[in-house]
Amino acid sequence: MENSNNVGITIVKLTAITTVIIWSCIIYDGFDIGMTPYIFLSIIIIFILWSLIILCTIMPFFWFGGIKSDKKLIFKRYFPFYTIAVFLFFLSIIIASDFETIAFMFFIPVFFGLMQSWVWLCKPDNINKKISSQLID
Repeated sequence: MENSNNVGITIVKLTAITTVIIWSCIIYDGFDIGMTPYIFLSIIIIFILWSLIILCTIMPFFWFGGIKSDKKLIFKRYFPFYTIAVFLFFLSIIIASDFETIAFMFFIPVFFGLMQSWVWLCKPDNINKKISSQLID
Protein backbone atom coordinates (compact mmCIF):
# COMPACT_ATOMS: atom_id res chain seq x y z
CA MET A 1 0.00 0.00 0.00
CA GLU A 2 1.28 3.47 -0.80
CA ASN A 3 0.79 4.65 2.79
CA SER A 4 3.52 2.28 3.88
CA ASN A 5 6.03 4.64 2.29
CA ASN A 6 4.83 7.53 4.44
CA VAL A 7 4.78 5.61 7.73
CA GLY A 8 8.54 5.59 8.23
CA ILE A 9 8.88 9.27 7.44
CA THR A 10 5.96 10.07 9.74
CA ILE A 11 7.51 8.11 12.61
CA VAL A 12 10.85 9.90 12.20
CA LYS A 13 9.12 13.31 12.17
CA LEU A 14 7.08 12.42 15.25
CA THR A 15 10.17 11.15 17.06
CA ALA A 16 12.01 14.40 16.42
CA ILE A 17 9.11 16.62 17.44
CA THR A 18 8.27 14.62 20.57
CA THR A 19 11.91 14.47 21.66
CA VAL A 20 12.24 18.25 21.36
CA ILE A 21 9.00 18.88 23.26
CA ILE A 22 9.73 16.47 26.10
CA TRP A 23 13.35 17.53 26.54
CA SER A 24 12.37 21.20 26.39
CA CYS A 25 10.10 20.58 29.36
CA ILE A 26 12.82 18.67 31.21
CA ILE A 27 15.53 21.23 30.47
CA TYR A 28 13.25 24.02 31.63
CA ASP A 29 13.50 22.56 35.14
CA GLY A 30 17.29 22.45 34.88
CA PHE A 31 19.87 20.66 32.78
CA ASP A 32 22.80 18.62 34.01
CA ILE A 33 25.51 17.48 31.59
CA GLY A 34 24.99 13.96 32.94
CA MET A 35 21.58 13.93 31.27
CA THR A 36 23.06 13.91 27.76
CA PRO A 37 23.16 10.10 27.36
CA TYR A 38 19.50 9.97 28.34
CA ILE A 39 18.62 12.25 25.43
CA PHE A 40 19.98 9.71 22.96
CA LEU A 41 18.41 6.81 24.82
CA SER A 42 15.06 8.61 24.81
CA ILE A 43 15.23 9.06 21.04
CA ILE A 44 15.40 5.28 20.61
CA ILE A 45 12.59 4.67 23.09
CA ILE A 46 10.38 7.37 21.56
CA PHE A 47 10.99 5.95 18.07
CA ILE A 48 9.96 2.46 19.21
CA LEU A 49 6.87 3.81 20.99
CA TRP A 50 5.78 5.85 17.96
CA SER A 51 6.28 2.84 15.72
CA LEU A 52 4.02 0.74 17.92
CA ILE A 53 1.43 3.49 18.37
CA ILE A 54 1.16 4.28 14.64
CA LEU A 55 1.14 0.65 13.55
CA CYS A 56 -1.39 -0.42 16.19
CA THR A 57 -3.79 2.53 16.28
CA ILE A 58 -3.74 4.34 12.93
CA MET A 59 -2.63 1.92 10.24
CA PRO A 60 -5.45 -0.58 10.89
CA PHE A 61 -7.85 2.05 9.55
CA PHE A 62 -5.95 1.96 6.28
CA TRP A 63 -5.49 -1.82 6.25
CA PHE A 64 -8.96 -2.93 7.37
CA GLY A 65 -11.08 0.18 6.76
CA GLY A 66 -12.73 -1.28 3.68
CA ILE A 67 -11.75 1.67 1.53
CA LYS A 68 -8.83 0.96 -0.74
CA SER A 69 -6.34 3.74 -1.44
CA ASP A 70 -8.67 6.70 -0.89
CA LYS A 71 -6.85 8.58 1.85
CA LYS A 72 -9.25 11.51 1.81
CA LEU A 73 -12.28 9.30 2.42
CA ILE A 74 -10.49 7.36 5.18
CA PHE A 75 -9.56 10.66 6.82
CA LYS A 76 -13.11 12.03 6.62
CA ARG A 77 -14.70 8.81 7.84
CA TYR A 78 -12.44 7.82 10.75
CA PHE A 79 -10.43 10.84 11.91
CA PRO A 80 -13.21 12.64 13.87
CA PHE A 81 -14.14 9.53 15.85
CA TYR A 82 -10.50 8.62 16.43
CA THR A 83 -9.80 12.14 17.73
CA ILE A 84 -12.71 12.07 20.16
CA ALA A 85 -11.85 8.59 21.44
CA VAL A 86 -8.15 9.35 21.92
CA PHE A 87 -8.88 12.70 23.59
CA LEU A 88 -11.31 11.14 26.07
CA PHE A 89 -8.92 8.25 26.78
CA PHE A 90 -5.94 10.55 27.41
CA LEU A 91 -8.06 12.97 29.44
CA SER A 92 -9.26 10.14 31.67
CA ILE A 93 -5.67 8.98 32.25
CA ILE A 94 -4.53 12.53 33.08
CA ILE A 95 -7.44 12.95 35.52
CA ALA A 96 -6.76 9.52 37.06
CA SER A 97 -3.11 10.51 37.57
CA ASP A 98 -4.31 13.53 39.56
CA PHE A 99 -2.88 15.89 36.93
CA GLU A 100 0.72 14.80 37.45
CA THR A 101 3.31 16.68 35.39
CA ILE A 102 4.67 13.46 33.87
CA ALA A 103 1.22 12.61 32.53
CA PHE A 104 1.00 15.98 30.82
CA MET A 105 4.53 15.64 29.46
CA PHE A 106 3.69 12.30 27.89
CA PHE A 107 0.06 12.43 26.79
CA ILE A 108 -0.16 15.97 25.38
CA PRO A 109 2.70 15.54 22.85
CA VAL A 110 1.39 12.08 21.99
CA PHE A 111 -2.12 13.43 21.37
CA PHE A 112 -0.96 16.21 19.09
CA GLY A 113 1.50 13.86 17.41
CA LEU A 114 -1.27 11.40 16.65
CA MET A 115 -3.43 14.11 15.17
CA GLN A 116 -0.57 15.39 13.02
CA SER A 117 0.34 11.89 11.89
CA TRP A 118 -3.18 11.49 10.44
CA VAL A 119 -2.59 14.64 8.42
CA TRP A 120 0.82 13.47 7.22
CA LEU A 121 -0.43 9.99 6.33
CA CYS A 122 -3.55 11.22 4.54
CA LYS A 123 -1.91 14.02 2.61
CA PRO A 124 -2.31 13.38 -1.12
CA ASP A 125 0.80 11.98 -2.79
CA ASN A 126 0.98 14.75 -5.37
CA ILE A 127 1.40 17.30 -2.55
CA ASN A 128 4.09 15.13 -0.93
CA LYS A 129 5.99 14.89 -4.22
CA LYS A 130 5.67 18.62 -4.87
CA ILE A 131 7.03 19.48 -1.42
CA SER A 132 9.87 16.97 -1.81
CA SER A 133 10.87 18.36 -5.19
CA GLN A 134 10.86 21.92 -3.78
CA LEU A 135 13.10 20.86 -0.91
CA ILE A 136 15.56 19.17 -3.26
CA ASP A 137 15.75 22.11 -5.69
